[in-house]
Amino acid sequence: MRFFRGRSSEQPIASVPSKASCLVEMTGTTTFGAEALADLFIAHQAPEGGVLELPGMLIAEPENPADASAVAVHVQGARIGYLPGYLAQEEPFDDVGSCRVQLWAAQTDKGLRVRGWAAWGGETIAWPYTTSNPPAVTVEDRRVEAAAATSTMVDEALRGGGERAAQFQRGLLGSYHYLETVEPIKELKRLGRLDEALTLCYGAIEAA
Repeated sequence: MRFFRGRSSEQPIASVPSKASCLVEMTGTTTFGAEALADLFIAHQAPEGGVLELPGMLIAEPENPADASAVAVHVQGARIGYLPGYLAQEEPFDDVGSCRVQLWAAQTDKGLRVRGWAAWGGETIAWPYTTSNPPAVTVEDRRVEAAAATSTMVDEALRGGGERAAQFQRGLLGSYHYLETVEPIKELKRLGRLDEALTLCYGAIEAA
């Protein structure tokens, strides 16, 4: 069974909204916006994926049945995703505003998969990823990224000393922290090795 260990070169992006500027990862790019995004990459002669940076619009959806504070991101007239729900609730949008989007796509056996970021309000945009440091896009790559980020957090906590290190030490399951068992448990379930998944799950519960 694989455990993920070591420092990740990519860290989760945490963006703080402000009146001056904002940069956030969009939601809905693999659900609501999947078809429009596939068409967009085809239109830009990149059907297999890659990166696009384009102007967009933020459009409030007060009639949205799921969330009256929802704000959609549109590019070339098509809805490709949404701003995160927490952001739309904390910083309401009156109606519409311009933005820029950066889209990263990769082809998978289930079609094109896309992650995207929207930025607005600032004169200079510092995108979180570049062509020399692209984001994880596929499901498998994102699992690896998440697991590596967890291991980095555990390693840093153990090295930091003090009560935090002692707390993490108490949560070890052999050489690994119980937080690091999440992906291995999921992988065992995907492989149908349910008894092994249950054993590891009980071990994680005990460590927790």
